[in-house]
Amino acid sequence: MTTADTATLRATVTPELATTHLPAERAVLMTPSIIGLAELCVAQAEGDGRWESVATSLRHRAGLRTGEQVTLTAVRHEASGDTVRWQIEARGADGTLIGDGALERRRLA
Repeated sequence: MTTADTATLRATVTPELATTHLPAERAVLMTPSIIGLAELCVAQAEGDGRWESVATSLRHRAGLRTGEQVTLTAVRHEASGDTVRWQIEARGADGTLIGDGALERRRLA
């Protein structure tokens, strides 16, 4: 689902999104991957590709193994000039909170 103020992104945890320092059967979704997925989710709502991430305060709260599903939801929280702050939640298929926080984006000139 995508509107100008909200977006949802569903993804499967692939080996590329998972830790590499653990054996494959124990690998979990990495924090940088949650941030990257959050940026993709927000980009859907922004639409024009003229935004960049300038700050994050995302917390990684639980793990998801390779093959499991994650759903990210972004809600536009506040805007000031060329900067927009999005509230982000990442949840597993069972509703477990995987990560949450904020992503700040700035419009490129």
